[in-house]
Amino acid sequence: MPWKAKKAVAKDLKTIYNAPNEKIAEEALAEFEQKYQDSYPTIAQLWRRHWQNIIPIFDYPADIRKVIYTTNVIESLNYSLKKPLKTRGAFPSEEALLKVLYLAISQGF
Repeated sequence: MPWKAKKAVAKDLKTIYNAPNEKIAEEALAEFEQKYQDSYPTIAQLWRRHWQNIIPIFDYPADIRKVIYTTNVIESLNYSLKKPLKTRGAFPSEEALLKVLYLAISQGF
């Protein structure tokens, strides 16, 4: 899809995964399909094909769902390790490096 269309499509997809329950989400998906069936039919087809994998998220309250789909533990860990390394130019030994990484992990989690 063109860059200009991404914001509108993403906004319409948010109505699906931010729906309060499965029924409303399915209705939002149907609206999405109607709106984009000519221009981007593959997106709705992917959602339909994987719908059974998507719907369990609606068993959780909205605040828990947000944590589930916005939290990436690996990226968080990488950031926690990268941040203290950026501020130092070099390490006198491998042991010094490992100590900094250990401290970053123990303070970050």
